[in-house]
Amino acid sequence: MRRLVISNLPLNLGLGEKEVGDFVTRFIVENYLNDEGNYQPIKEVVVDSGRNSATIELSSVEEANRLAKVESVKILGHNCRVARATESMFGKTTNFATLIADAQQTAQAQAAALAAMSMLQKKDTNASFTLSKLNVLGTTSKILKVTNLIDPERAKVIENNELNEVLEDIAEEFGKGGKIVDSFIVRKEKTIAGAETGTIFLTFESDAAAEKAMNSMSNKRYDGREIRIIYVDEETFKKSFIHLKEI
Repeated sequence: MRRLVISNLPLNLGLGEKEVGDFVTRFIVENYLNDEGNYQPIKEVVVDSGRNSATIELSSVEEANRLAKVESVKILGHNCRVARATESMFGKTTNFATLIADAQQTAQAQAAALAAMSMLQKKDTNASFTLSKLNVLGTTSKILKVTNLIDPERAKVIENNELNEVLEDIAEEFGKGGKIVDSFIVRKEKTIAGAETGTIFLTFESDAAAEKAMNSMSNKRYDGREIRIIYVDEETFKKSFIHLKEI
């Protein structure tokens, strides 16, 4: 009775269990859905990447009941549906069209993953830079988000001049695949869930240029770490990430 399912999550933007928990916790506290004095209402988050959803366990039945009355929670520009865990599992709060859409989305993700695996097997694994190409739904955009460039412990103490060097290195490499019209790196004071310190956003002149750059950076590494890259649609970028840019 303390478990709910949050669906339609933008997991393709790099969200994990911690980030989902942070967003939902903030929503609960800001809307006074938590028990009095309890500012950590979520005990556990389990992400289901295949369904773009997460099961969350609240610290009390009352908190779960309050949150269950909310139709959706907005996370990085996406309206994420809220349902009882049993209702979500057995389809009591969804309709046939939604089930079809979920099935199509899962099929697209599987097809994209197989295509990516096939492509990666053909690439040279001895390159100096490396990439994990993430584009599970097969959509493109002219904006790329590049992560996993800096060790989390180092990110806590890294100086801005070092971050600038990382940005220059990445922009130079990606720029070989397509023209970059704007770029920035997230600094410590700007960090949010889904855009940690050292996350880089690259805006290309077109979707095609971004796709070419992504493909050219397949199987690359930076500073010994496997780079992760995803497309970010322009609406989500404007609503959730552009304010992180230093002016």
